[in-house]
Amino acid sequence: MVARWIIDKVRINKPIKRLWISSVTDKAIKDGFANLKPGKAYDNLYASAVARSEADWYIGLNATRALTTRFNAQLNCGRVQTPTVAMIASREDEIKNFKAQTYYGIEAQTMEKLKLTWQDANGNSRSFNKEKIDGIVKRLDKQNATVVEIDKKQKKSFSPGLYDLTELQRDANKKFGYSAKETLNIMQKLYEQHKVLTYPRTDSRYISSDIVGTLPERLKACGVGEYRPFAHKVLQKPIKPNKSF
Repeated sequence: MVARWIIDKVRINKPIKRLWISSVTDKAIKDGFANLKPGKAYDNLYASAVARSEADWYIGLNATRALTTRFNAQLNCGRVQTPTVAMIASREDEIKNFKAQTYYGIEAQTMEKLKLTWQDANGNSRSFNKEKIDGIVKRLDKQNATVVEIDKKQKKSFSPGLYDLTELQRDANKKFGYSAKETLNIMQKLYEQHKVLTYPRTDSRYISSDIVGTLPERLKACGVGEYRPFAHKVLQKPIKPNKSF
């Protein structure tokens, strides 16, 4: 947006071309320069950036001053911050006003140590109606369990998607106690200095086609210490791109 803003302010009317790439591999950069996009194709993208910037000015600056003056306290307001805080406050109210209720369910264990769980017609295994549950238990008491149907299906389980920034920050905090900033700094270093990661500041869980050819080298770079056997196993076969990544 900054470049387009400057171009507009100095009133340059010459045609504009834009470099549009999603990775910084040599191939991606060369292909990008060989296929520069017309600037007009991204006018709406520029307009949306201007709208966000002006909204930050009108809402963030003015509302912050108004709130601070009205309540004689340093209060902040913003187009993203305020709705987010409202969501947190709403959730906090739900937690405070929550009233615990006792629910009931039925579990039975066969002589073969098979545990059976009752479910209603909608697949719910819990009910707040104690009389209903007591009635079912009474009807089933000392009855033999009968298998009336066995349904076997083969299902294909795909590997989980690649990490995005938020998911990796969450797992890094759970497993290693890293803060979100620490995780981002590590990723940035792996991206800029070691060329192991793709661009980290994104919520995408997919890689561009030009990255596929670099995956073996990236895996070798990651395959050190305890991760060496895993990298070696993956590299035994060619990496075939598919819709999962």
